[in-house]
Amino acid sequence: MPNFDLWRLSGVKIGPSLLLPVTLYFGPGRRRVLPAVVTTFGRRVLIVTGPGTLTAMAEEVAALLRENGVRVEVLAVVDREPTLDMIGAIVATARAEAAEVLLGLGGGSCLDAAKAAAGLVGAEGEIEEYFYGSRQLMQPGLPWVAVPTTAGTGAEVTPNAVLTDQKARVKQSIRSEFLYARAAVVDPELTLGLPRAQTIYSAMDALSHAVEAYVSKGANDLTDLFALEAARLIPANLLRLQEEEALDPRTALARASLLAGVALANARLGAVHGLAHPLGVYYNLPHGLVCGVLLPLVMRFNLQVAYEKFARLAEVWGVGAPGDVFDRAAAAIRHVMHLNKRLGIPSTFRSMGLREEDFTALVEGALPSGSLAANPRPAGREELLGLLRELI
Repeated sequence: MPNFDLWRLSGVKIGPSLLLPVTLYFGPGRRRVLPAVVTTFGRRVLIVTGPGTLTAMAEEVAALLRENGVRVEVLAVVDREPTLDMIGAIVATARAEAAEVLLGLGGGSCLDAAKAAAGLVGAEGEIEEYFYGSRQLMQPGLPWVAVPTTAGTGAEVTPNAVLTDQKARVKQSIRSEFLYARAAVVDPELTLGLPRAQTIYSAMDALSHAVEAYVSKGANDLTDLFALEAARLIPANLLRLQEEEALDPRTALARASLLAGVALANARLGAVHGLAHPLGVYYNLPHGLVCGVLLPLVMRFNLQVAYEKFARLAEVWGVGAPGDVFDRAAAAIRHVMHLNKRLGIPSTFRSMGLREEDFTALVEGALPSGSLAANPRPAGREELLGLLRELI
């Protein structure tokens, strides 16, 4: 496995152009392969999921596994974005149950919780040490299987788990090649009936992944293929779902989320995600909503260095404008702004509690971000302050 920080050296990526160590099962109805997939890794399974409808889905999967001789426990504790305390509770349960496999079922929070817990079950020391970087994962943990029920995070194909230290109000990733899922079963049927707001926020998270990975310092010809196709699929299919519930656009969004996840795992992201984490934790806002608000603003900030790629985005979105490459690039930014307006995503955080007295803490929370380091245009303290001022 490569060192994920190799691309930082002299600004040149010297690791592989594309790494995808996850076995993928994609398509409507593919959840039926779960018994064969899971028993490849073990027969004592802990399903990590959330409450309500997710618990019902998890119990259906558990019944399917039990019919095939698998011992299953369902742990429905992921009722919000995962915290260090939550991961500690999952790790303790996995150890007590002598789990051989973890299965994450749900949105990105459930997948990240299963991912982090699987990596930490056999690790020495405290979770905080891995979260703050004083320890690194040095070997694989338990195998885990991803079963996403939203189309947004791409967590089924990424090597990082986004966690929050609630006491310190810090949100960041644990990142390691040992956190990749061993398998991902992506069944778009599991996303049918997802509430409107959750559908929108998930898709806008995926769109920001696609756009940011496409223009990232770590992008290359192969990641561009994944990022551009993901970006192409999202707007039209998301708008179609605002008119009617249908499997075809759900399948397209699930595909886009996965593709964008592959792109970000290999190319990294940018200032949208650098700012989204502190904003989300400070004001308790849905991550996809924050990304949706930030995306056109950060695209405008990056225009002077990413105009050629933005012009290509305008082309695949069918919104090319007459004039030079800058005109076409500006059309892409306007397209995202119009999309936000149609979806009801605001252009500022004025109504969501953003306060100028928090700017210093928000910037300090963003500056260490690996996503920020990959942004195509350098964004230091003053640039971040300028972006925040535009959001109030």
